[in-house]
Amino acid sequence: MSLKKEHKRRFTSDFPNPALEPMIELISNREAVVEGCAGIVEYNDSSVTVNCRKTTVTFEGSCINLKALSTDTIEITGTFTCIKFSCL
Repeated sequence: MSLKKEHKRRFTSDFPNPALEPMIELISNREAVVEGCAGIVEYNDSSVTVNCRKTTVTFEGSCINLKALSTDTIEITGTFTCIKFSCL
């Protein structure tokens, strides 16, 4: 078996489909963009919890603010001190 075929087979069976998983981009501890989210579970000035289908992601810190919100993308600003992942 060629290396290319082996790599392709390993990738499809060992890793989740990236199109179905959330993607989180962090800019230092001041800004986060979450793509692939399904809504907001909880939001206040010290934390926001985002539903990402199979998991929830909680950003904790100070001055937490939703800068932008669309159907599947959320942009969060503030000073993050903790990011927690929880499986649903």
